[in-house]
Formats: sequence, structure tokens, C-alpha cells
Amino acid sequence: MKEIIYLQKLLFSLIFFLLGSKAQAFNCKTLNSNGLLNRVYSDKPVSSDDKNAVTVDFSLTEDGKLRVFFKVSSKSIFAKKILDTNEYPYQFDVVEVFISTNKDHAQHLPYFEIELSPYDQVFQVRVDDLKKPFKNGIDLDLEHHTEVSDNGWSGTLLIPLKKLNWDGDPLSIVGNAYSVLGQRHHREYWSLFLPKQIKPRFHLPEFFCPLLVKKN
Repeated sequence: MKEIIYLQKLLFSLIFFLLGSKAQAFNCKTLNSNGLLNRVYSDKPVSSDDKNAVTVDFSLTEDGKLRVFFKVSSKSIFAKKILDTNEYPYQFDVVEVFISTNKDHAQHLPYFEIELSPYDQVFQVRVDDLKKPFKNGIDLDLEHHTEVSDNGWSGTLLIPLKKLNWDGDPLSIVGNAYSVLGQRHHREYWSLFLPKQIKPRFHLPEFFCPLLVKKN
């Protein structure tokens, strides 16, 4: 009987999650466009003196590149200047952008994941199917740069949209922005469009929204 009750609760949770996802996807126009990411999950309770903050700004260059500028405000940085073999930016402090130019596909496939560390390390992924292994280590001919300061760090990505088969319509550029901060078991997860989460999960393309929008 306990197993049946547990399965029923799990099913209802899944239904409410899917309904919430669809509602979010259809309400992109109502979302805040000030570029401030929201803390959607934390491994630990957030203290009152936690002043961490992450912002992102998107713009289009004249030569058809998407400029993504992140600013991270944080008292400390968890990162390595040189990554070891089998180490990746997402295992440390990182900012990420997921981007697609296929706004008409139900899951915006394919979409691309681009990670940037405080020390200017990048990791690029192509997602063709959420149920199959992702294509890691692709090369989109990115330009990137970071700066570290006493109050945190910032990073800039220049993404050539022709590599993403962009059709020239700014509204077809959709996606989401993310950040993960802190050491293991003390991680904070941030997102521009995701709601609060019970467990951190970024690969939810149903929450993608247009990235080039007018500022409030």
C-alpha cells in the first residue's frame, strides 16, 4: 500500500510539473527582462549575508554574433586556473547559456550549451535528442573573455549565429542562462527563466524564451 501511495504522489508531482512547464513556456512575454538570474536551488540554506548575484545581458552585433555578457557578484570564487584531464567548467563556478535558433520545434532541437569559467575556460555541447548522449567538445568558433575582481568576475561570449543556422530573425534566438556557484555540497544554482526546483536540472528546453528582448 505504501508503494502505491508513493507512486500516486510521484505521478501527481509529475503532472503538476508538466503543467507548470507549459504555462511558463507560453508566458515568456510576462517574464522580467532585466537580466537578473534567480537562485532556483541551493544545496544549503541561504544565509542572510549571502550577497551572491548573477546578471546577464544579450545583444546582437552587426556581423551576426550573439554577445552574451555575464556578471557574477560573489565574495569568493571556486575555480582552477588550469583544469586537469576529465575536469570541466561545470564542476566549478560557471556561467552557462543554452541557445537555439529553432523556436518552432517543440523542444527547440538542436540546441547548444556553452559554459564559461572565471578563468576563461569554455565547454561546448550540442543537444540533438534529450534521450540520447549529448555531443560534447564541439567547436562553434567562439570568442570569449573573462575578468576577475575582488567582488566576483565577469565574462563575455561572442557566438557566431551562422554556426547555429540562424535565419536572421532576432526572435528566433531562444534559450536560457544559468550559473552554478560554490563548492561541492554547497552549490547554488541560478537561472534566468527556470522556476524554483526541488532538484537542480537545467536541460528543460520547454522553459526557453527569446533572448533578445526589450529591457524594462
